[in-house]
Amino acid sequence: TAEEAYQIASKSLLSLGDFAKINNTTISVEATPTVYGSNFITNTNEALNFVLELNHPAINLNLDLGVLLFQNEIGSIESLIKDNISLIGHVHISEPGLAPAPFDVGVTANVLRTLKNASYHNWISIEMKEHHSLPIDKLRISVNNLIRAVNLADQRT
Repeated sequence: TAEEAYQIASKSLLSLGDFAKINNTTISVEATPTVYGSNFITNTNEALNFVLELNHPAINLNLDLGVLLFQNEIGSIESLIKDNISLIGHVHISEPGLAPAPFDVGVTANVLRTLKNASYHNWISIEMKEHHSLPIDKLRISVNNLIRAVNLADQRT
C-alpha cells in the first residue's frame, strides 16, 4: 500500500540521513512525476512535505525545475523558495523529459534571482539526458542559456 511504501521510505531515509550527518553531507529528496513511471512523491509539494515530516538535519529538498514545469508548479516558485529556503539542499536546472536545459532563459533567471534573494548557498546543476545528435552543440546551447539566465538574474536583483 501507499502507507507501507511511505513507512519503508521514511525508515530507510532516516537511517541514510544519520549516516549522511555523521559524514558531513546531506541527502536531497526529489519528486519524480508519474510520466516517468513513478507513483511515489510525484510532485514538489509531496517531496517538501516528506522532507518536513522526516525533520532530519541531513535530509533536504532537491528543487527540480523540470518537475516544477512538468507539474505546472512553476507559478508558485517564488513563495516555494522564500518559504522553504532552509530546506532546499540542491537545485536542478532541467526541463521536462530531461530535454536540453535551460530552455526558457526568463524562467530560469527568475528561479536564480529568487534563490539569490533568499540567500541560497548550495549547489545548482544542469540536469539533462544525453543527446546523440550533436551533443557538444547541445551542451554549448545549454551553457550559453544558463549564462544568459545568470546575467539576467543579476540585472534584476
